Amino acid sequence: MTFKRKFDNNDNNKQKRCEHKRERSKCKECGGGSICQHNRQRSRCKECGGASICQHQRIRSQCKECGGASICEHKRRRSECKLSYSYEDCIDMLLKAASQI
Repeated sequence: MTFKRKFDNNDNNKQKRCEHKRERSKCKECGGGSICQHNRQRSRCKECGGASICQHQRIRSQCKECGGASICEHKRRRSECKLSYSYEDCIDMLLKAASQI
């Protein structure tokens, strides 16, 4: 038995893509609905007051002052903080990665 990927032969997925093989709403060349007058993604445009921009004029999830989701308890980017993971967490991650090889 063979398994198909989630989006194989899915008409809905094909309709969401433009001729540039991008998500139509986010394609600058096609003038997608998520693109603002400054030719940026509307939610991330500082000039338009996008929803992803905090009061400190930063991307909300990465703002230390706002305590964004990408900031750990050590006030660093979670993905780059070596202190955010305990020794046991690191061992678990290594074992999971090794089992997938």
